[in-house]
Amino acid sequence: FALYHVGYKLDEPVLNGSPQRLGPPVPVDNPVASALARERAVLADGPAPVARAKLLWLSPAAAGYAMRCVQQGVMRAGEGVERHIVRPVGVTVRRPLLHQLDEEMFTDRSVALVGNATSLKTCQFGEDIDAHDIVIRMNVGYPLIVKKDCPEGMVPDEHLVGTFIDRHSSGSEMHQVLAPDVPDDIAGALTHIAAVGRRTTLWSCSTADRKRQRFFGQLFQCQAVACHPDVHHLSLPFLLSRQVAHLPRTPYRRLRKTLTSDPTSGLIWIEYLSGTKLGRMTIYGIDSYASGHINRTTDPKLKVQGRWPHDPILERLRIEAVLRRDRRITLAGPANSQPAGSALT
Repeated sequence: FALYHVGYKLDEPVLNGSPQRLGPPVPVDNPVASALARERAVLADGPAPVARAKLLWLSPAAAGYAMRCVQQGVMRAGEGVERHIVRPVGVTVRRPLLHQLDEEMFTDRSVALVGNATSLKTCQFGEDIDAHDIVIRMNVGYPLIVKKDCPEGMVPDEHLVGTFIDRHSSGSEMHQVLAPDVPDDIAGALTHIAAVGRRTTLWSCSTADRKRQRFFGQLFQCQAVACHPDVHHLSLPFLLSRQVAHLPRTPYRRLRKTLTSDPTSGLIWIEYLSGTKLGRMTIYGIDSYASGHINRTTDPKLKVQGRWPHDPILERLRIEAVLRRDRRITLAGPANSQPAGSALT
C-alpha cells in the first residue's frame, strides 16, 4: 500500500508532509513534480538538437554505444582497405618475384609429405622419410628444433643458431634451433630427427608469418614453395634473397569451394600432388590436429581466440577420400605405413 501511495503522489505538486496520517494535513511542495513535468514535455515534443547532443554526451550508456559504433565502422573500413587495396597491391608487387613450381619434378618419384603432428614422436620414421626422392616439410617443420624436454645446458652454443619465438602459439613459445650442419649424434640426442628425419627437398614456407620466412629461410637450404595463394603476406627481403616458387591456384580454389573454410598447407599439397604423375607418396605427421603440434605445448593463438580458419573434420574426410581413390598415396600410421584408404589417426 505504501509503495502504491508514494507512486501515486509523484505527479502531484503538493504532498501531505505530516508524519501522522490521521492528523491534520501539512502541505509541502513535491520535490520531483517539476522534473517530472519537464520529462513529460520532452517525451511529448522531443528534445531540441542541442538538448539531444547534451543528453548523449552526459549518458555513459549512450556514449559507450556511440563509441562501439565508431569502432565497428573503423574496423569495417580497415577490412575494406585490406581486401580491396592492400592485398591486390601486395599480390601485384610479389607475384612477378615467384615462379611456378615445375610439376615434372614429381614424375615417377617417391615423395614424403611431412607434417608437424605430435603423433610423429611415437614413431621412428626418420630413415624412411629421408630415403624418399623428395621430402616436403611444412612451415615451422624444421627438423633441428631442440626438444622441449631437453635438459637446460645440454645444447652446445657452437651448434645453436638462435631462438625462434612462435607468436602464433598462444604461449608465444621459444624454440632453440640448431644449425643445418650439426653432427648426427648431437642432432639425434637433442631433436626429433629419429622420428622426422633431417633431409628436406622442398620447404612449404608459411605465407602468413614474415618472421617465420626470414628466420627459417636461412636454415632450409632447399627450394622454398608458397603453396597458399595469399602471397601478399610474403616478406619482400625473403623473396629477393632467394628463389621462391608457388603452386597453381586451382587446388586451393577447389578445396576452398568444397570445404567452405581455409585449407591447411598439408591438404593443399595433398590435393596438388594427387594431380601429378608422381610414383608414390607417403604422408607423415598429418592427422588433422588430432594430436597437436610436435614443437608446441600450447594451442595456436587463433584457436584459443575462436578464430581458427580450418575445419579439421572436413579436412580429415577429404584426405580419406584421396586415400581411397589414389592407390599411389599412403598414410604412415603409428606402427608402420598403412595401406591406402586407411583412416587418419
